[in-house]
Amino acid sequence: MKLKDIKNGSIYYNTKNSRPERVICNTFSSSRVVTESLNFFNRKNQSAVSTRHIRLANNAEVEKYLTKVRKGGLITFLGKLLRPKKIA
Repeated sequence: MKLKDIKNGSIYYNTKNSRPERVICNTFSSSRVVTESLNFFNRKNQSAVSTRHIRLANNAEVEKYLTKVRKGGLITFLGKLLRPKKIA
């Protein structure tokens, strides 16, 4: 895939790691982009990926990524809501 065709915020499939990822910076270098993926407990993980290892994600891959984001957002929200408050 050509660097000029890659858009920030779009979801691409990382063929090296076999997972959908969101591009957050396509100006990292002339052949690499920075992506953000969800991993253990939906923590966001940023990494540089070569443009030869990504392709545009299909509908099923996009839905898989968005489902993880939605679940992680709910869990994070509930965790913050139920966490005991610190008294200063």
